Amino acid sequence: MDQHTPEGRHEFKKPGRDNSKNWIHLFVSMGKKGGAKPKTATVEVSAEVRKQVDAHRQAATQQILKKEYSGALEAFDKAYKLLPENCAERWDLTQKKAFCYLNLRKYKDAIREAGTILEASPDSLTAKKTRVG
Repeated sequence: MDQHTPEGRHEFKKPGRDNSKNWIHLFVSMGKKGGAKPKTATVEVSAEVRKQVDAHRQAATQQILKKEYSGALEAFDKAYKLLPENCAERWDLTQKKAFCYLNLRKYKDAIREAGTILEASPDSLTAKKTRVG
């Protein structure tokens, strides 16, 4: 249940759940709005690689909708490995992998993924939220 504080901020509280972990909802909503992205050069990816990456992303999205985060994590990881090292899209996939780790309650792995993002982009708000959580 969303509640507004007097300062206008949202508090995420769910009955019967540990409220210290409710920042996951904030993490998800912020991931789409973005934040500071790592500075990388624009990298061209071949049509074949693009097709494979898109297929893995789509499979991962379907897994997330089914709340099968292990399968989604594997699909995101496959897509990540297909992309060149300096491709900006890898950072987005890293954030999505961190989200999967959070939902699997593998907090150390989520923090590790967030740390990877922060090394390249110290201003990434999403990564900071993951590490603090």
